Amino acid sequence: MSHLLPSQATATMQYANNEATITIPIIVTDTGQGFNTSSFISSDIEVLVDNNTVSPESKTLTFNNVNGNNYNYVLTLYGVPSDGVLSLMIKDKSIQDNFGNKNVLTELIVSNLLIDNTKPTISFSQTLETQYISSNSNFSVDITITDYTARHYT
Repeated sequence: MSHLLPSQATATMQYANNEATITIPIIVTDTGQGFNTSSFISSDIEVLVDNNTVSPESKTLTFNNVNGNNYNYVLTLYGVPSDGVLSLMIKDKSIQDNFGNKNVLTELIVSNLLIDNTKPTISFSQTLETQYISSNSNFSVDITITDYTARHYT
């Protein structure tokens, strides 16, 4: 009996925004007699950010090679909207082996990749007003920049 199982996906980067090209290797394991590699296509993969379906500007799936029972693909995404953790949903019955066995709905969490499209905000620690400063007086302003990933820069 043949079993089709997409594996855990790992992105090549830790953070990305909608201007980044994201490549994610996906391995489909078939313990039987193989399957038609061209039957698994990009529309079989749903892209989610924080468990909400999103539509990247582009999504391509490329078959690379077979290594034993592992069928190696690369998913390339560009223009992923929203903010949060990226995950992929391989649709139910989208991969079929040579004996007619089909995969079950599979979620691949790309746990190491956070999508961050929030533009930073800037806040000042004090009100800036017109001030007259002589050449030997000091004046400083604290500026805090905050973005989606809760990184703070001062």
